[in-house]
Amino acid sequence: MIIHYRIIDNFEKGYTIGQLSEKYNIPRKELRNKIKEYYYKKNDLKKYKRITYDNKNNNVKINLDNIVIDFEMGMGSRQLAKKYNVTRWTLNKILEEHYKLLDLLDYYENVKERRKYKTEGKLKYILTKEMKRDFDDGETPKAISKKYGIPYTSLRRLFIKEGLIGSVGGKNV
Repeated sequence: MIIHYRIIDNFEKGYTIGQLSEKYNIPRKELRNKIKEYYYKKNDLKKYKRITYDNKNNNVKINLDNIVIDFEMGMGSRQLAKKYNVTRWTLNKILEEHYKLLDLLDYYENVKERRKYKTEGKLKYILTKEMKRDFDDGETPKAISKKYGIPYTSLRRLFIKEGLIGSVGGKNV
């Protein structure tokens, strides 16, 4: 099979191999190999790799503004990758390139750092003065957890963190 110039032209315009495979009714694997062979013979394999990379990440480039907004609002890379159907590596690479282009790489690093601290403390509950007072008055952690609607284990962790209850080898003392 000799590859037609229209296939190469469409490939360079941004059609994915899957789209071209459907359009020209050629098996995907065979088409990919022929296109790769074409660029190999032209001694331009870098161009093939660049085009396939661009075609794969077209969704990210189209939605770059929305991605940047979501990123700056605090959405994590896993959520963004899932939402825009790309890998986290690709997403982070494109965000980094975007901020580098705007000469805002320090800002990008700060946003990443902010998110890191945001997720660091995974405790959803806060120990209040009332809870401490109840504990000091002799109420058991189990009773306090029921009273305030907090899971017992979470409350116990809060007490341990505050030093109200000791923990030795995973057991309370």
